[in-house]
Amino acid sequence: MRPFAAANLLSQAGRRAFTTQRPSLLANKARWTPRPVQHQIALRQSVRRASNETIPPKVKRGGFRVLRWTWRLAYLSAIGGLGYVGYGIYEMRNPDDQPDPHPSKKTLVVLGE
Repeated sequence: MRPFAAANLLSQAGRRAFTTQRPSLLANKARWTPRPVQHQIALRQSVRRASNETIPPKVKRGGFRVLRWTWRLAYLSAIGGLGYVGYGIYEMRNPDDQPDPHPSKKTLVVLGE
């Protein structure tokens, strides 16, 4: 192999290490595109109008709506039930103060059984 040819191969190999074989996806999107002409805009609008006319309207199904409201009701009922149980536990652990006995009544003490 000739000495100059080997040097040329080494320089090309070095260049290949820093270049990519495929163009980047961002480079494709960053390219400048010309603005559409008036007849292109009119064509796009007519195609959009034609495609909107052929699509039938969506039919709403009531079954899914009933399941959604049933789930919400069960969810809220569970939260309410937890709140009620929590309040009951709080009331049992913190009872109201006992009223003072009436002064006219006598005190009865029972000792043993």
